[in-house]
Amino acid sequence: MHKAEVKGGSHREVVDKSLDVDTVKLLKTQDMGYIVHKKSVDDKKIERLKENLHMVGQERVNSHLIFVDSEKELENFNAAEHFDTLPELVDRTYNRIRKSQLSENVLIGAVNQKSIKRALRQREAAYEEVNLRTKRREKIQQALQHLQVQRNVMGKGSKRKIQDAQDGKPAVFKWKRERTR
Repeated sequence: MHKAEVKGGSHREVVDKSLDVDTVKLLKTQDMGYIVHKKSVDDKKIERLKENLHMVGQERVNSHLIFVDSEKELENFNAAEHFDTLPELVDRTYNRIRKSQLSENVLIGAVNQKSIKRALRQREAAYEEVNLRTKRREKIQQALQHLQVQRNVMGKGSKRKIQDAQDGKPAVFKWKRERTR
């Protein structure tokens, strides 16, 4: 139907610039598709970041298997000799320094202090990024829920609002039951 009005004695058509319901539903579907895509990208990024971090509270089991030929060798096995390091450094599973490196009189302490501080800063930044991305994922999930509720409300059927939107959660609606054939 076309809308028309008479204004100042002249007849003219009223142009409705709003979109019809079907177009809006299609656009909301596309928005939901984009949001779902972004959420999955963030989920994968969070998982990759968590895999690279050594999370506090999660003990990672490192096993370094060394094969020996006999029980006698097993009883006499000395890890410090095998790895050519000091007995205090045997428990380190990373950057295990050899005796030859210690005898070179390299300033290991100064280099390690700087590298340790840098590594700690990087770890802090990585944890912060995981936290920020997790918060972003929650916001995206809330936006997705809001869009889904909007699409459902635009659909057919009589409905009434039971609860208003609060704390980032969408409003709750109840639809009147309709008999399906």
